[in-house]
Amino acid sequence: ALCASSGYLSHILSVRKESFRVVYDRERRNRYALEEARAQLLASTREAARLAEIQERNRIAREIHDHLGHRLAGILLQLQAAVKALDRDEEKARELFKKSVTGLAQSLDLLRDTVYNIRPRDQLGVEYFQQIIDDFQFCPVKFSPRGDIASLTAAQTETLASIVKEALTNASRHSRATQVEVQLEVREKIVRLYFRDNGVGSAKIHEGMGLIGMRERARNAGGTISFNPEGGFQIVCVLPRDKQGKNLAGGW
Repeated sequence: ALCASSGYLSHILSVRKESFRVVYDRERRNRYALEEARAQLLASTREAARLAEIQERNRIAREIHDHLGHRLAGILLQLQAAVKALDRDEEKARELFKKSVTGLAQSLDLLRDTVYNIRPRDQLGVEYFQQIIDDFQFCPVKFSPRGDIASLTAAQTETLASIVKEALTNASRHSRATQVEVQLEVREKIVRLYFRDNGVGSAKIHEGMGLIGMRERARNAGGTISFNPEGGFQIVCVLPRDKQGKNLAGGW
């Protein structure tokens, strides 16, 4: 009986020892898995921070190029015109210098807004685009808005406005245009922007940062953009809207 009891006790101890080993091994595997998951999470967090930093740098670069660059290009044209007018029309030169000073002050405010990521208002209507047209001093611009421009989200308004600014800047720098036409039409399912100047155009389109930036902004808004150098320079950008006339690409 004593031997039987001893054998039974040994069996129980052996079973419990095996059970303890199984539990210990499982706990150790879980601990290793947890440590690995923590390491992966840390790596993912660092990668997310790195990507966020790159994205923010790209945003600032686009904003400075599309907005501040456009304004500074216009101010440069005003200053050049003022210098030419000094000898023959001092009053006009003084007026151009005053406009340039005002433009530089506005550009400084715009730079601050860009750095601190201040977003535009939720609703920006036709006046926003008209101001961009009015700021362009290189040649006359015919602006034809159609539809409810104020119904656009701020995100799509800024996308289209950036394209208009870049197109106007290109017209002043490269095309030697004397007339520019800008059409902005809000329809039920799409928003269509048409730009055309009567300048020299280019047989071969070189997509520098300006055209690349336009294409990227249109793509990010879910739309398309095309360039045509024949008969001046033409740009057509189309952004989608849903059946209720709302923008598919969300606003801020």
